[in-house]
Amino acid sequence: MDANATPHFVLLPGLGGTGELFSPLMRHIDGRAVCQIVSYPPDRFLNYGELAEFVRGHLPADRPFAILAESFSGPIAIAIAATPPPNLRAVILCCTFASFPNGLLRSLGTILPYLPASRPPVAAMAPLLMGRWRTPNLSASLSNALSRVHASILRRRALEALRADYRVLASSIAVPTLCLAATHDRIVPNRACEDLQACIPKARAAIVVGPHFLLQCNPAGAWLEIERFLAPPA
Repeated sequence: MDANATPHFVLLPGLGGTGELFSPLMRHIDGRAVCQIVSYPPDRFLNYGELAEFVRGHLPADRPFAILAESFSGPIAIAIAATPPPNLRAVILCCTFASFPNGLLRSLGTILPYLPASRPPVAAMAPLLMGRWRTPNLSASLSNALSRVHASILRRRALEALRADYRVLASSIAVPTLCLAATHDRIVPNRACEDLQACIPKARAAIVVGPHFLLQCNPAGAWLEIERFLAPPA
């Protein structure tokens, strides 16, 4: 990234795909970077390969940029970075994976196709996603974001994530990569960050205090590590 220019970030959202949940991070950044959110179609399922092509169509062609991908979107960022566009300078992978590491949740992939398509219960999800950092505002934001997406789309995205294995593509990434993990992530354990480091030759790792919703619950801590990662050598 050009040290004299305002950094440009392309933000790739979690399972909901709307990008609304980036609001806490963007409030914290407060003009120190240009943030471009790529939202996914709420009424049309696209698999990871299709989403990678969808995102490529929204990447800036006239300036250097970094991709910041959280949770569900990690494999999308990996696919793009494995064959990078010319202006991609860095990738930040936040609370995400190349291959889904949570065995208990991954086992749901065998029964999820047979369950009724219904929206995930926010009351049950919020403690897993936010832990002790949960607030009524964050819970309401999560509920609002999920309500905008068809329940069947959410289920198919969840299956896509549970079955993903992007480790071979990750090994092809040559751009600088930061893997952010959270100390209290109940969805994506820290070994996913270790796996990413093992796969990606130029990957660095940072562990930040917070839950799976790291960018929502501790945007200051996450942003500090991102700034350190992007800072030019002394």
